[in-house]
Amino acid sequence: DLNEEEALYREMHEELGTRDFEVVSKHSELLKYDFPPSVKPRGNFVGQEQRWFLARFNAFEDGEVPEAGDLEFEAFKWVTPAEALERVVHFKRAIYLRVLCDFGLLECRA
Repeated sequence: DLNEEEALYREMHEELGTRDFEVVSKHSELLKYDFPPSVKPRGNFVGQEQRWFLARFNAFEDGEVPEAGDLEFEAFKWVTPAEALERVVHFKRAIYLRVLCDFGLLECRA
């Protein structure tokens, strides 16, 4: 059984092809969202519960992601926290806002 940080390193390697980052902060709570009725997830999933981490990448200084075989994403782009909030699918927006505020990446009202 992997602990949360081991799982983070595994996922980042699978999805972005790197383990070259450091954990800056770990959110204190597991955060959950439900899929809206218009979204048809695979299987019997109704949503997700996730632990969020703030990480600093040591790789990608030139902004390019290295080739790593069978990555889960076709493309990726570095964006500001505010831009990430604008781009995220509507049913995840509240979670993104909370995480970005809690990590101090956006100025938010208390």
